[in-house]
Amino acid sequence: MAMLFCSLFGFGLSLWLGWYARVHAYLQPLSLFSALMALWCFGHIALQYDFVFAGKALILLSPLLPTAFLQFVLQFIEPTSQRSNRILHSLLPLIWLCSLVVVLLSWSRPSGHAQLIDQQLQ
Repeated sequence: MAMLFCSLFGFGLSLWLGWYARVHAYLQPLSLFSALMALWCFGHIALQYDFVFAGKALILLSPLLPTAFLQFVLQFIEPTSQRSNRILHSLLPLIWLCSLVVVLLSWSRPSGHAQLIDQQLQ
C-alpha cells in the first residue's frame, strides 16, 4: 500500500512541479525525478501482481534517478556557479548518455530474478 501511495503521490508531485516549472525552469529535472521515482515504485507494485516484464523494466529505470537529481541540483545552484559546477554541468549530456546506455543494457540482458515473497517462503 505504501508503494502505491508513493507512486500516486510521485505522479501528482511531478505534474505539479512540471506546471510550476513554467516559472522556475530549474524545477523541470525535479519533476522528471519525481516521475521516475513514481515509475520505479509502480514497478515494484507490478512485480507484486505478477507483471514481471513490466515491473522489471520499470525498476531498471533506476540509473536515471540520480542523473535527474544531479541535473536539478546543478540547475538549482547555478547562480552560485563555481568552476567545478560549470565543468560538471558541461558533462551532463555525457552523464545522461551513460545512464541511458546502462538502462538499455539492463533491458537487453537477463538482469535479476523477480519472485514473489510468498513463493520464496513455500
